Amino acid sequence: MDEESEEGAQFAAADPEPVVTVDTRLETATDEALAALPAEDRFILASYHLDGRTLAEIARTLGVHESTISRRVEKLAKSVRKQILAALGRTGMSRRQAREAMEVDVRDLRVNIRNRLTQERDVAAFPDKKAEASAGEGSG
Repeated sequence: MDEESEEGAQFAAADPEPVVTVDTRLETATDEALAALPAEDRFILASYHLDGRTLAEIARTLGVHESTISRRVEKLAKSVRKQILAALGRTGMSRRQAREAMEVDVRDLRVNIRNRLTQERDVAAFPDKKAEASAGEGSG
């Protein structure tokens, strides 16, 4: 039996993963923008982007049309982006620098986005009038 010998053979080292440095101002601005969202908006973003729910599932949960959720997801994404850019501008970044900072992969941020979008227990998930309307529909 012939044995192959690797003795003395040199193997190419794997390229190390590049170290991504994220500006802490971006992390702070992102955290603040998400924290400022009303509970229902946080629910929509978390359901769609983190939980993988469909627009139809979210719409059924909220009792609205699917197209309404589609528009809200798009509007919320634009609004959060705009708030982050504005916050970065207030820290002294130029508009160009802020846009470049936002090109970072969201997974590299040290912001627990899931935790930030999760509703607090003491905050009503939906406005009272919607809850009353839902409760009133079942009686009669």
